[in-house]
Amino acid sequence: MRYFAVVFLAVAASAVPLDFQPTARFQHPALSFEEPESRIVGGQEVPPHQAPYQAGLYMGDIFCGGSLINERYVLTSAQCASKAMRPVVILGAHRIKEKEREQQQYVATKVILHPHWDKFYSDVALVMLPQNIKFTSAIQPIKLAPPGAGSFEGDQVRVTGWGLTSDNDKDLSPVLRFILNPIVSRSVCERKLNVKMFDGQMCLSGEGRRSPCVGDGGAPVIASYQKELVQVGIVSFMVEGACEKGNPVGLTRISYYYNWILASM
Repeated sequence: MRYFAVVFLAVAASAVPLDFQPTARFQHPALSFEEPESRIVGGQEVPPHQAPYQAGLYMGDIFCGGSLINERYVLTSAQCASKAMRPVVILGAHRIKEKEREQQQYVATKVILHPHWDKFYSDVALVMLPQNIKFTSAIQPIKLAPPGAGSFEGDQVRVTGWGLTSDNDKDLSPVLRFILNPIVSRSVCERKLNVKMFDGQMCLSGEGRRSPCVGDGGAPVIASYQKELVQVGIVSFMVEGACEKGNPVGLTRISYYYNWILASM
C-alpha cells in the first residue's frame, strides 16, 4: 500500500471548479456544526462565502487549498507551496473557476517553507501576497489555535475545500464543500496508515466515508475553541486513491507550529 500526500493527487488546474451548496448555516466566528447529509467526499456545499478564510492556490497544473490568516499571508501545506515559487492565490471564491464579484486574485511574491519540512513532517508553509489586502464580507482571516490549545481529540472539526467528491472524479468540485468529522488519536493513523506520527501532527477520522480528497491538500481544518472559530490543522496526507474507503487523514497541527508561523511573517 502506498501512502500519498493529498497534494500529489491534485488534478489539472483546468478542471471544473468546486461546487458549494447552502445546505447548512455557519456563523462566523462561531461554528454551527450540522451533520452532513449528502455525498471534498461525503460532504455538503458550503453556503456562499460562509468560510471567508478559504483560499484556493494554483501552482501550474496543481491545485491546493489554504487559509487567509492576516491581511498579507495565506497558510497552506509545504507540499503544496513547494510546487511553485509564485502561486496564484484566489480569495473570496465560492465557484472558484468563475469570475465572481467577491473574488480577489493575487500572484504571490514569496513562499516560506518550514525549514524542517521533509515531505511527511513539518508540512506547513506561508504564502505572502504582494500587498496588504482589504477584508470584505467574503474575505476574512481565520484565527489560529495557540500553543496549549489541547489535542482536540474527540472534537468535531470542519474541513473545507474544492477537492474531488469521489475517487472516480477527474475534476474539482465546482463549488466549495465541507465535511464534519472528529479528531482521533494519532495511534489510529499510525495503525491504519502504517506511519509513525509525532506531536506536530493530528489524525482526522474517516468515519461515514467522509474525507478530504484530491485537490484538498493544504485545506484548513476548523474547530470551535473558547467560543471562537479557529484553525487547528492543515490537510497533509492520506492513502492514495482511497478517499471513499473511510481511512483516516493525517493533518499538520497548527498549535505546534504557531510560534514558527508568527515569527515567519
